[in-house]
Amino acid sequence: GDVYKRQLQDAPKSKNTGATLRRLWMYLQRQRWTLVGVAVLVFITAVVDLIGPYLMGLAIDTYIARGDLAGLAVLLGWMGVSYVAAAAGTWWQTYLMAGVAQRAVRDIRADLFARLQSLPLRTFDQRPHGDLMSRLTNDVENVSNVLATSASQLIANVIGLIGVIVLMFVINVQLALVSLIVMPLTFLLTRLIATRTRAGFRETQGALGELNGIIEETITGERVVQAYVREATTTAQFSVVNRKLQKVALRARILTSFMGPLMNMVNNFGLAVVACAGGWLAVGSLATVGEIASFINYAGRLGRPLNMIAQLFT
Repeated sequence: GDVYKRQLQDAPKSKNTGATLRRLWMYLQRQRWTLVGVAVLVFITAVVDLIGPYLMGLAIDTYIARGDLAGLAVLLGWMGVSYVAAAAGTWWQTYLMAGVAQRAVRDIRADLFARLQSLPLRTFDQRPHGDLMSRLTNDVENVSNVLATSASQLIANVIGLIGVIVLMFVINVQLALVSLIVMPLTFLLTRLIATRTRAGFRETQGALGELNGIIEETITGERVVQAYVREATTTAQFSVVNRKLQKVALRARILTSFMGPLMNMVNNFGLAVVACAGGWLAVGSLATVGEIASFINYAGRLGRPLNMIAQLFT
């Protein structure tokens, strides 16, 4: 166990994130036209998703206030079209990105396995086989999850966040400034939690590799274990590493689970502030009912991309 810990600590880590991303891009650029299509879909979907709240405020101020039911029905139809188009665009981009991710990860696994075939024998003597297997399976699967979901969601949420802020200032500058109060608090909480969760997940991956190493070596050398009556010792060794993995994984998951409730609390606080400020502006004839309704909806959407970005960051 101590030998493995030293190996893990001495193992090379990515010191240049830009270089790592460029290496990953080498696998993605083979599907550049599919990625272009995904990017276009992400942009269109993010823009269409922002139309609904604006139309809702327009419906209240223009048609409901005047009792124009025919115009209201037409506007509701356009709102329905925008929601259906946003849902269809989200499904399509997810489908395309899943294919991109799986093909890229297929190539990464193939290159990793080919690399293993060219390494000298001392590499396999100095490193637990289970750790190498874990890198080929669990670690690469993490890359797959990031590419399949996080990449497109991150872009969509950034576009959505920018679009919400722009529309807020277009509708009402005072309410827009009030709505942005919660953003610094969100970024601060994200930074504090993400720093700890990243360390926790690194520990989890290390413990998982150690556990896989014990499993692989024990199964491969089961005859030796039984010949020397080492069953109890091997079981005890496995139990120690298994409890270690449970402990670090539980700690990492608990820290990650804090993000959602904290962001919801901050978002609800922002909604309350917007509602109070909107009521005060409405009394002073500085904002209409439709503007306030749109703003409350946008305030909720402002929290959604911030929450998603925070989750993806962790």
